[in-house]
Amino acid sequence: MKIAFTICSANYLPFAKALGDTLIKHNNDYTFSIVLLDKLPSTDLSFFASHTILPVQHLQLPQFKEMNSKYNIFELSCALKPFALEYFIEKNPNAEVVIYFDSDILLFNKLTSCEEALKNHSIVITPHINTPLNEDGFLPNEEIILKAGLYNAGFIAVNNSQNTLDFLSWWKEILLVKCFNNQQKGLFVDQLWLSYVPLFFPSTHVFKNLGYNVAYWNLHERDLSGSTTYLINKHTKLVFFHFSGYEIYNPDFISKYQNRFNFKSKPLFLPLFEEYKNRVLANKYVEYKDIQPAFGFVNEVIPQKKKSFIKKIFGKRLEN
Repeated sequence: MKIAFTICSANYLPFAKALGDTLIKHNNDYTFSIVLLDKLPSTDLSFFASHTILPVQHLQLPQFKEMNSKYNIFELSCALKPFALEYFIEKNPNAEVVIYFDSDILLFNKLTSCEEALKNHSIVITPHINTPLNEDGFLPNEEIILKAGLYNAGFIAVNNSQNTLDFLSWWKEILLVKCFNNQQKGLFVDQLWLSYVPLFFPSTHVFKNLGYNVAYWNLHERDLSGSTTYLINKHTKLVFFHFSGYEIYNPDFISKYQNRFNFKSKPLFLPLFEEYKNRVLANKYVEYKDIQPAFGFVNEVIPQKKKSFIKKIFGKRLEN
């Protein structure tokens, strides 16, 4: 059995469905679940019924009340990752693979190489970059990536092993109390803690496959070619692209978190973004985008002063 899932509030259901649809399209031997960090909206959810919607209450976490009282919706969704990974392992002890994906991802090929890695390792994580970034005044730079964490927490793959359970137990304990988005205190939710994982858990595989977790932060080392089957650097199949910081109603910019690349310098990536935008819009984005999350402290959208860590570092909006 192979399991993949994401975690999101109701306003992100259109993104989660796009992820699930493309995952199953290329990996039909997987089951895909959406852990809904929200109360069930009054709207009809049958549109999303091709995938399993698992309300967060079903995880039956005794720690949830405490976490909900101190984390905003962004922090809370990050803090729940190890709890959800453990839940799927416990409910499916025969699962060969359990993978978490951020909701702002599309898949374009099979996950075969990741599955192969999990035959010899219990944890698979991807670094943000494999090669140095130029210190040329553009962002992100190596300092920002270092402060955000060496590894991206938008993708984590595990198998059912004692090493995995030890990792999840450690990660849960930390995220129960220290999953804050507070750059001044050296904290960046769940992600920064992953820098310890290859040191603490010996069966961790730092997965440098160029076709995995392609995103704005590593476009300096990855070029796209092909049309029906996309290739990275002409030889590696693109498995998934992470559209972090891309805005549906601001489609001319690769990411609001960077100013290093645009569609003039990376024109061959434009079809991926067009597909992403069209899929999300077709998934009732307009209907769902303004639903206010029910969870997270003070039950409100993250206020302006608590915008993300990277925006704080940048100091202004970056869209070029």
